[in-house]
Amino acid sequence: MASFFARSPQAVAKEYVGSRSKSRLISTSQALRAIRTALPLCALGDRELEDLVAAAAIEAGFDIHFDLEEDALTTLRQSKVKTPEVGQEPSSNTRSAQG
Repeated sequence: MASFFARSPQAVAKEYVGSRSKSRLISTSQALRAIRTALPLCALGDRELEDLVAAAAIEAGFDIHFDLEEDALTTLRQSKVKTPEVGQEPSSNTRSAQG
């Protein structure tokens, strides 16, 4: 019997896709958050995990929304607006900081 801790990233990606049976669209950024929660010590990079999710989604017949980079850019933009660098004044024009 396999233990909880013996799950591979590939197995977790397949489990995630399988758990989304009501929605036929897989968001790679949401999948990665779920995988990182389930496997916090996973040594694979985001792109490697995204590939595993995509493979599992394709195998199961799902559509894939490759939004990992888009999500990372949104987070970066938000962090720039909320926390200016040390020694710099906050930007008065947040529209330009958000792109």
